[in-house]
Amino acid sequence: MQENLSRWVLVAVAAVVVVAGGLYLFLGGNGDEAPVDDGGDLPFGGTPLPDLPGVPTAVAGTGPIGPERPEIGNPAPDFALLGVRDGETLFKLSDFAGNPVVLNWYATWCGPCKEELPLYQDASVALEGEVTFFAVNLLEPRDRAEGLLEELGITFPAVLDPNGAVSDRWRVTNMPVTFFINGEGVLVAQRIGQVTETELQTRLAEMGVTYAP
Repeated sequence: MQENLSRWVLVAVAAVVVVAGGLYLFLGGNGDEAPVDDGGDLPFGGTPLPDLPGVPTAVAGTGPIGPERPEIGNPAPDFALLGVRDGETLFKLSDFAGNPVVLNWYATWCGPCKEELPLYQDASVALEGEVTFFAVNLLEPRDRAEGLLEELGITFPAVLDPNGAVSDRWRVTNMPVTFFINGEGVLVAQRIGQVTETELQTRLAEMGVTYAP
């Protein structure tokens, strides 16, 4: 009797382990490595972003291009999204190839984003033709996303990620977040959290661009 009881206990423990492992793989263990965050903050978690009520779905021809994930030292994954200002112009990240790109995610509910965007606007004016600043709005209707740009006087390109597909591919789970891409299209750095003027100067210098506000 004791031997049979022990055998059933072992079987039960093994079943619990198998179920727990399956749940881990289903909920988050997708095997993708998170990119290195050399900004000193928490790394991206890779959690899929939820759809929000009232937010339009993505249209055909937009979203991630290819299966790649962002990795420091590798080409930045391409994507195509519609512009915030008219909802019709299609922008691709690869459109800006040949120039360094500062790629920033923002939302109207993100306080640090509102403080950070004017810094990028000033730099985009000072570095016109040398660096492209490019913003992605996270899961918001076009009028709301555009309203913040108008309020802050932002003129550089901005696009909508209405269902979070591109944000999910780029593992954007924290706001704000900024990626720094050199003129060859290679991801050289990323920053989770608000970027300061000094840090922006440093990141641009790493891409061979001098910025003296």
